Amino acid sequence: MSSSPQSTAPPSFEAAIFSSGKHPSPATPTEKITVEAKAKSFDDTSEKTAVSTTSSAKASPSPSIHEVDTEKAERSLADDDKALAQYLVPTLPKGVKTARKKPASLWIRFRVWYNPYRMLFTFVFTLNMVGIFLACIHHFPYAEHHGAALALGNIVSAVACRNELFLRYLFWVIVKVFQKWTPLWVRIFWTGFLQHIGGIHAGSAASGVAWFIFIVVRSFQNHVAKHTPKIVLGWGVITVATCAITMFAAAPWIRANHHNVFERHHRFAGWTAVAFVWIFVCVTDAVSAEGGFTGSGRRLADAQEFWYSLFITILIAIPWFTVRKVPVEITT
Repeated sequence: MSSSPQSTAPPSFEAAIFSSGKHPSPATPTEKITVEAKAKSFDDTSEKTAVSTTSSAKASPSPSIHEVDTEKAERSLADDDKALAQYLVPTLPKGVKTARKKPASLWIRFRVWYNPYRMLFTFVFTLNMVGIFLACIHHFPYAEHHGAALALGNIVSAVACRNELFLRYLFWVIVKVFQKWTPLWVRIFWTGFLQHIGGIHAGSAASGVAWFIFIVVRSFQNHVAKHTPKIVLGWGVITVATCAITMFAAAPWIRANHHNVFERHHRFAGWTAVAFVWIFVCVTDAVSAEGGFTGSGRRLADAQEFWYSLFITILIAIPWFTVRKVPVEITT
């Protein structure tokens, strides 16, 4: 057992009087009695003060480091709450849809609605529609002979815009090239482009379906003159229908209100469409000028449609080879 340290006795009244170093003059008996009484009173008061100080020290110890840190954290949170209070959206009365006294102008509402996503969609889709129009009036010879290549090229673009590996490299290149030396408006432009690249995905997918419809319609129009077999026409219709289901399943209204329908059809119909595209490409390139079939693999390998189909398959397969299984702990 450790012994408690001895407390130092409080100074006596006489010691307090003589602490100045001056010796007092001799006192009379009456003064001596008075001095002794005062000294006794001083000693009692000093003892009470010492006991009170000791008990108060035991009752209220000095705050620990943890308590100080907790108090600082609470004060910091309180300051953060005060700073964020100005950003809180007030609760509106029932039936009131906006806190604005004056509604926003039509131009402002249009600018908010017509965001970079819709701008990119408009650009891609309009560009392809111009190409289809020129092909319809016979001013686009390449589309007359390689309409399937244009359709599959758009599908490659659509799939790439949703491929993680492609997006990683695209983000890396744009950040490295435009990060430091470009003006602010250039960086804002590229930031908006990267955040709304889904507009290219949607525009390319819709354009690819439109090109498929164009080549199938042309195949029906010229099937007599070109001796197109019925199997080519049939697979063309099946491919267009499957791609159209994949596209319409991703419509904003369906995604918002029937998300499971979107997930099932956009994924499974999309994978099915890839298989049908392969069949359509192989059957189309195997047709000879006389309407028969040839088994030349070299002719298939030389076709642009073959390589576009291969790129689509690779882009879709990459996530399945890069994903890994990790343990997940669910907490509530």
